[in-house]
Amino acid sequence: MDALISLIKGVVIWVLEVVVGVGVGGSALYLAISLFDKTTKNVEEWKEIKKGNVAVAILMMGIIFSVVLIITPAIKHLLSGLFREEIMSSPAELATVFVINLINIVISLGIAILAVALSFRLVNIITTDIDEEVEIRKGNVAVALITAIVMYSVASF
Repeated sequence: MDALISLIKGVVIWVLEVVVGVGVGGSALYLAISLFDKTTKNVEEWKEIKKGNVAVAILMMGIIFSVVLIITPAIKHLLSGLFREEIMSSPAELATVFVINLINIVISLGIAILAVALSFRLVNIITTDIDEEVEIRKGNVAVALITAIVMYSVASF
C-alpha cells in the first residue's frame, strides 16, 4: 500500500512539475518574443511568418533558443526546490520558495531579453553596411542565420 501511495504521489508531483514548468516557461517565452517584436519597428514578425518568410522564422528561432538557454536553469531550480518533501507540508514555506524562485526566473528572463537585444545590436555594429531588419524582412536567410547564431552564442556564455 505504501508503494502505491508513493507512486501516486510521484505521478502527482511530476504532473505539477510539468504544468508549472510549461506555464512559467511558456509565459516567459511569450513575454520575450512580445518585447522583441516591439523593438523591431521595421519587421512585423508574425505577419512575415504568416507569409512564409523563412528569414524571420530563423530569427525568431534564434530568439527562442537564446531565451530558453538562459531561463531553463532558473525553471529547473524552481521545480527542484518547489516539490521537495520537507517543504510540501508547510504552505508558507512552499509559497516563499515559489516566490523566491519566481523572482529568479524574472531576473533570468530580464538577462535573456537583454542578451538577445544586445546581440542583435552587436550584429548591427559589426555589419555597418547591412540593415539587418530590412534584409530579414526581405527574406535574406543568410543575415537571419548569422543574427540567430550570434544571439545563441551570446546566450550560451
